[in-house]
Amino acid sequence: MKVPHMSDVREKMRTWRQLLAEWIRANWRSFTKFALIGGFVFLAGAGLLYVLVTKWHVNSLVAYFAQAVFSVELSFVLNYHWTWAERKPADRAERRKYFLRSLGRWNVQKIITVAANQAIYTWMIGIHVQYMLANVITTAVFSVLNYLWAEYWSLRGHTLIAEEEEAPPPITQPEVRLLQFPSVSVVVPVKNSGDTIRKLVDALLEQVYPGIVEIVIVGDPHDRTWEAIADLMHMSDLRCYEVQTTFRGRDANVKRRIGVLEANGDVIVLTDSDMEPGPDWLRTGIYSIMQGDFVVAGGMHSAEESFWARYTDENALGGKTPRVPRTYIVTVKNFGARGFKPPIMANLFFRRGVATRVPIRPDIPRWDDYEWAYRIVSDGYIIVYRHDLSAGHYHRSGILALFKEYRNSGTGCADFIRLHQRSVMARRRVTQIVQVTLAPLVAVAATVVKPTYTPIAFAGLFLLLSFYEAGKARRLEAVLYPLITLVLGFAFYLGAVGRLLGGRAGTPADYGRPEVRMEWIQVHEPSPSPYLKPRGPGRHRGHRSHRRSRRDEPPDS
Repeated sequence: MKVPHMSDVREKMRTWRQLLAEWIRANWRSFTKFALIGGFVFLAGAGLLYVLVTKWHVNSLVAYFAQAVFSVELSFVLNYHWTWAERKPADRAERRKYFLRSLGRWNVQKIITVAANQAIYTWMIGIHVQYMLANVITTAVFSVLNYLWAEYWSLRGHTLIAEEEEAPPPITQPEVRLLQFPSVSVVVPVKNSGDTIRKLVDALLEQVYPGIVEIVIVGDPHDRTWEAIADLMHMSDLRCYEVQTTFRGRDANVKRRIGVLEANGDVIVLTDSDMEPGPDWLRTGIYSIMQGDFVVAGGMHSAEESFWARYTDENALGGKTPRVPRTYIVTVKNFGARGFKPPIMANLFFRRGVATRVPIRPDIPRWDDYEWAYRIVSDGYIIVYRHDLSAGHYHRSGILALFKEYRNSGTGCADFIRLHQRSVMARRRVTQIVQVTLAPLVAVAATVVKPTYTPIAFAGLFLLLSFYEAGKARRLEAVLYPLITLVLGFAFYLGAVGRLLGGRAGTPADYGRPEVRMEWIQVHEPSPSPYLKPRGPGRHRGHRSHRRSRRDEPPDS
């Protein structure tokens, strides 16, 4: 028998250590959630057992069996909806099958592991191991075993649901790869954006992209935004339009529509005035378009360091900004499902033909990003959401500014629900609104029945969430995140319910027809840029001040 050399043994041990380290890095978050749920379920089961035996005088064996069943099923529900939530299929029928299959496997797993746990504990006591040490050993061993069993069998699923779906309806345009760098138009709607617009324009001028790039900025007359970029308006890469409309709501979509109509690029990029992308942003997004994609989106992260910026980027319970930890595709089947956040117009790339086939609706003031994106996927397109296309963003600062933003977002959610009632996102939001409505009623009823224990239970849950947020963010200040999320969630709820009960959500007549009385006020026409060299023959148009064209006529829809 050949004896392995010591160097071979060390190499194999090093390989195993590397594999173990990679596995821990990939699974520590889900294991932490699993452990937190285990601790919470243990306390809840102990509390139930205490109440059943001492308060309601139930037989101890019956009470123990009842709390065991309660603990097993509660543990499944929490792990299903939190630890492995991303594995749930977006399709309702598939999700029901996955739930029933996982529930059955979970109960089989628990029956086997509980019996094995009891047998090993009894054996350890029989060989005179101290009972507390035996309890600690069996708990540690079977916690890991239960996690592994659930990870690879009971709650086994697919992390990328889009791979299971059928191909989307065919697109009329051929999906051809672009063999040369296309010209790009970056469209930016502005309104009182003097504090951030210069940072965005400077970042766009510094993009590392070899093709032709133009920046189209559309704003209001006499807007202070223009003062921040007055010294750049002579550049050939920058075109600024001042327009006025009679729109009563937020008019970002009106300006985006105008910018898209006036853009010259083969690829159009939508962004906002409070964004600050990195130098490779355009090149990354256009490369995906060149590979055959029609619509590409990216997330956002804070461009500055502050408590509110960190809260927006890090909170785990009420994240509103798009965080894209992995690249995935958005289709009509998974639009708005858990783990498949829809794209935003602040970071969106698309071929010109997409806006021609699915025009931007100018009469949608809130949730305009999601409304247009849903119509895009409903038309058969898929949206590629790239994890490496994130751009910096100057988030709202202060609880009052965030409260207003979340309330307005709730209003937009109500409009979306009315417009696209059958979408996954609409159904999911309606379910959440109903749950939030019923939660206070359940809390009040529990307090009336058990006035002593209910406040303690809620305080414990809130404390658990605070510890979870602090551990995930690795900051002590994160213990405040659940409280802030509760306040902002209430603001979203107020906006959504108030809008739904108003009875006119989602109707264009609620805001008026924004393009009916639109006029061109002024166009800042460019001259050759002293900063960027011409990269090819441009297609800049002539002076357009004080005139209208047929493209400016009111839309049919």
